[in-house]
Amino acid sequence: MIAILPLRKNSKRLKNKNIKKIRNKPLYYFILNSLIKAKLIKSIIITTDYKINFPKTKKIKILKRPKKLTSNCSMNLVIEHVLKNVAGNEFIQVHATSPLVKSQTLDKAIKYYKPSFFISLPSG
Repeated sequence: MIAILPLRKNSKRLKNKNIKKIRNKPLYYFILNSLIKAKLIKSIIITTDYKINFPKTKKIKILKRPKKLTSNCSMNLVIEHVLKNVAGNEFIQVHATSPLVKSQTLDKAIKYYKPSFFISLPSG
């Protein structure tokens, strides 16, 4: 499973929300840490316009967003950009604004999804 983590710099309502500090860590740190620890996540695609030194691990790949995807655009266009540039069949999209999601939860959701006939698995 390939994880897509969108991190856009110019948030509409809260400027730079993805790098706001929580317990002295940027907001994205928590979900990224969970993705790194998740056993069923093989690769993490960070689609971003930030210039940040992300953790050095083979799991993380940075996909620079084109200028047209750095403003208030549809998330569908961002996902389409990832799908056109990353080889794979199964993707999971996560958000930095979900810092409480644990690696065990991600693995459990993937295990639930895999043997099913679903083409997507929304969370609530």
